[in-house]
Amino acid sequence: RYKQLEQLVNIFSKINMPLIIAGRFDDKERFHKLTQIKTSNVEIYDTILPEEEYLEMIASSQYSFLPYDMDQYVSRTSGVLLESIYLGSIPIAPSQLLLQNSLPGMGYNEMQELLEEKNWRADFADSFKKVYEKYDKEIFMHRLIRCIEG
Repeated sequence: RYKQLEQLVNIFSKINMPLIIAGRFDDKERFHKLTQIKTSNVEIYDTILPEEEYLEMIASSQYSFLPYDMDQYVSRTSGVLLESIYLGSIPIAPSQLLLQNSLPGMGYNEMQELLEEKNWRADFADSFKKVYEKYDKEIFMHRLIRCIEG
């Protein structure tokens, strides 16, 4: 309910890039609607992944999409955002989320911006690798502790 999954699925149907959405859907009607609008490049699973499988999925993904509705997610952080950076998966999230957490990633104000950028994937991946080098385990742990302590 705090994620703009419908918009994400619609965008991926246009850019024809693989997308996996995995998580527990409390709203089964929403899950059903998403499975009806998805295209063949989108996989949607109503399940809680075991921790090891969850972390492996993030680590093996070039990108992690965090389609948070920022009207509902003001002044919050995301464990997925932190785990993505630590595991080397480029987070693509609302700019506000990245800025309020002072973390790197590809930010957008409106998800539709992802459609406008024809070559963002290769260009952005190269620039993120340079930024990511600054985020070693020690820095990550320091920032995580700071976030937890508030």
